[in-house]
Amino acid sequence: MEFKEFGWNNIFLEIPEEMRFSRQGGNSKDGFFLLEAEDYFVEVRWETFDSKKIKSLPEILDALIEQIRKKIKKGTTDIKVVNKEDTFVCKHKALYAIILSKTEERFCLWYCDETSRVITLRFVFKELNENSKIIVRRMLETFNCHGEKSKIWSLMDLSFALPHSLLLTETQISVGRAHFIFTEQKSLFFAEKITKVLIEYFSMANLVFKDTYKDIEKWFKEKYQKDLIKRLREGKVEFETLESRKFRRHSIYVKNALKTSGLTWRKTSFFYNFTWYCSNANRIYSLTIISSIKRPLLFKREIDKDGLEKMLQDFLSTFKCH
Repeated sequence: MEFKEFGWNNIFLEIPEEMRFSRQGGNSKDGFFLLEAEDYFVEVRWETFDSKKIKSLPEILDALIEQIRKKIKKGTTDIKVVNKEDTFVCKHKALYAIILSKTEERFCLWYCDETSRVITLRFVFKELNENSKIIVRRMLETFNCHGEKSKIWSLMDLSFALPHSLLLTETQISVGRAHFIFTEQKSLFFAEKITKVLIEYFSMANLVFKDTYKDIEKWFKEKYQKDLIKRLREGKVEFETLESRKFRRHSIYVKNALKTSGLTWRKTSFFYNFTWYCSNANRIYSLTIISSIKRPLLFKREIDKDGLEKMLQDFLSTFKCH
């Protein structure tokens, strides 16, 4: 059985090659995602916990069982816990349980002190066999909820790493197109600093953009620039082409822009954009990083362009587009 990497919202694990990312919700503090295959699915949930109101793992499991019981219609078979044992996941003490109701479901839950989250995995198989056991074991053994690996975002044949301080604030995944926006906001003395990273890709580029996919400069101006400016929600932005660089054997077009806005509180924003066509994935990728500082009129506003360039290079060093 072949496995692949999957990373989402500070969670990383290896999943079967056949599994697909089907649903997601919430954010890094409270959320979920669903991974599906033909005969089984895995649901991962996390929730920030209050250290003053912390519950034991058996109490959390009892609450989960009660939720399942409420969903089951009256007159059907009641829920039974057929197995319960202690284990370890990502160096955390965890509780593993097998619950029998309409189907046999497997749960594993634990507290991650590093991220202050309680994490729950739910495994549901149409048929339990040796492969089922391999899948459960592999996913639990590779699960990472904190540390370096948890910085990795890996899905849809796309992989990259970002600091934990950049939180996912917007995402949309549809057929042929997806975008992700990550945001870090800092409030300082009479200043507000915001960093944003926008990642977007377009699939089947040689069909959807058959007249422009080989000319990224033309594609950017004719097919993407207006849409990008609208998504950035920064008003009018005038991009200038800097140069063409090589990235993993791809030719990428680099653009930047500088914008000042506001009256009593002035805002200065600097934009970097990298766009390229990946023939291996048959996708057009566009990465945009925005660094903004907002201060009262009489205060200086300086963008650390060197720091922004370093951040961009560090980010690109982890980016895998196919």
